Amino acid sequence: MASIKYTKLNRRGYEVVLPTAVYNEIKDNGYNVSLVLNSKKEASTVQITKNNKYCGTLKEAMGVNGFKNGNPCDFRKSNLICED
Repeated sequence: MASIKYTKLNRRGYEVVLPTAVYNEIKDNGYNVSLVLNSKKEASTVQITKNNKYCGTLKEAMGVNGFKNGNPCDFRKSNLICED
């Protein structure tokens, strides 16, 4: 069983962890990863943008319903809740 490699990004003071394959696909297609903070300055959602225009959330793009540890910046496979 192959292990998944992860890329860690620092966005607005938070660490965003993505599978390296997902990160490479985002970058190869000219998209950027950004982080939205809520009114309490806590991480709220990870967004995908292109040319400074909103394209969607990474959660939507990956088909994720939630995060086991509640951290919206942790896209490790073991942390994702997905519908089959």
